[in-house]
Amino acid sequence: MIEIQKIGSGVLYLVPVDNVRTTSMAFVVPAGSAYEDDEKAGTAHFLEHVVFKGTKNYDEHTLKREIELVGGSLNAYTGRRFTVFYVKVPHSHFATAVNILRDLVFNPLIEEDKVEVERSVIMEELLSSREDHYMRIHDFFVESAIAKPLGRSIIGYEKTIESITAMDLRSFHSERYGSVRVAVVGKYTDEDLKIIENAVVQSSRKVEERSFQPVFSDSKCFVETRSDLKQIHNIYGWRSIGAEDEEYPAFLVLDTLLGSGMSSVLFTELREKSGLVYDVHTFNYNGKTSGLYGIYSSVSPEKFPKFEVEVQRILQDFKIPETVVEYGKKRLIGKLEMMTESTSSLLGYILEFISNEILPIEVDDFIEKIKNVRLTQVRDIWERLARQSPYRCYLIPNSVDISSWRTKLENSVEESERCSTG
Repeated sequence: MIEIQKIGSGVLYLVPVDNVRTTSMAFVVPAGSAYEDDEKAGTAHFLEHVVFKGTKNYDEHTLKREIELVGGSLNAYTGRRFTVFYVKVPHSHFATAVNILRDLVFNPLIEEDKVEVERSVIMEELLSSREDHYMRIHDFFVESAIAKPLGRSIIGYEKTIESITAMDLRSFHSERYGSVRVAVVGKYTDEDLKIIENAVVQSSRKVEERSFQPVFSDSKCFVETRSDLKQIHNIYGWRSIGAEDEEYPAFLVLDTLLGSGMSSVLFTELREKSGLVYDVHTFNYNGKTSGLYGIYSSVSPEKFPKFEVEVQRILQDFKIPETVVEYGKKRLIGKLEMMTESTSSLLGYILEFISNEILPIEVDDFIEKIKNVRLTQVRDIWERLARQSPYRCYLIPNSVDISSWRTKLENSVEESERCSTG
C-alpha cells in the first residue's frame, strides 16, 4: 500500500514493508539542473556536493559517520528536475536518518573554503566522466538530441564550474530548496511519522516550480572523435512515450524484450548470432509526457559496416512474435516482484514516479498492467518507433578514416539527418 499525505509545504509518500528491519528514505527537492542559468550550469550538482561538507548540526565527518557506523548508506544525486538525498538505515536509527537528511537539505553551511575543495573534486569528476566512454556517449547523446534547459549538462562545464561561487550556491539553495517530497519505504511507526512531520513543517517552505517539457533537436546525427578509443561507441535513439501514457506498460515490455538480458532480441541477434558486439542494451530517459529511448553498443571499426547493416535489418524487418512478448512480460514482472524484497529498490521505484511528477502506482497494480499488455500494443509501439528517423550518436577513434561509411550513410538520408561533429 502506498499512502500519500500532505505535510506543511511538502508531500509524504509512505510504503510499509512487512518483516523487514530497515528503512529507506529520501528527501526530494525541485532543484534540478533545468532551473539553472546557462552561465552557471552545474550549480545544482555543485550544491548537492557542498551540502555534505557540513551543516548547522553536523560537521562533514559526523553526518556520514552517524549513518555508516550502523551499517547504513547515505548519498544524493542531481537530476534535471529534482535533487534527491537518500538514506538506508536499520529502523532503530530512523530518527538519526531524518535529522541528517533534514540538515543536509535545509541547514547546509556552504562555507567558502569547503566550496573550493569541492570545486576541485567536481573538476575531477568531470574529467572522469569524459574518460568513461559509456558515460560520455550518453551525455553527448542527451545534450545533442534535447535542447536546453533539459539537454544541458548536469555536471556543468569547466568554465561554469570555475565561475560558481559560494554566493551562487546560497542563492540557489534559498530559491529552490523547499516544497520537499519525502518518501519512506520499509519499517516505520506512528512516532516515526511525527518525527518526519515535525522536521518538514519546521524546515520546509513552498517554492515556485516549473513544468519542463523536452524540445527535441531537428538534427539527427552527431559525431565526436576521440584519441583514446579502439571501438566505435554508438547510440540509436528515438523519441518515446511518456511515463504517464496509458501505453507505458506496453512500452516497458518492448524495452525488456529488446534489450534486457542475454535472451533479449538485440543480444541474441547482434552478439550470439553475429558476434559483432560484446554488449548491447537499451535505455530510456523517461519524462512525464515524452522520453528519449535508445540502443547502446560498442563495436570494432572493421565490424562497424556490417553492424550498421544488421541494426537497419532489425529495425526494418523484425516482426515481434508472441513468444518474445511473453519473455518481455514475464521478465519484467519477475524483476518487479524481486524488487519488493529490497526497501532501497522499492524506494527507487517510488522516486521514478516522484521525479516525473506522477502519482506512484502500487507494485501489484503495475504488475497487473503488465499482465494485461497485448501483443498488438507492443507491435504498434515498435512500428511507431521504427518508422521514425533515428537519432544516431557516435564516439569514433580519430585514427579511423570514417569518410567512406559516413559519405555512404549521408547520401541516403535527408540533410537534417547528416552527421554533425561535436
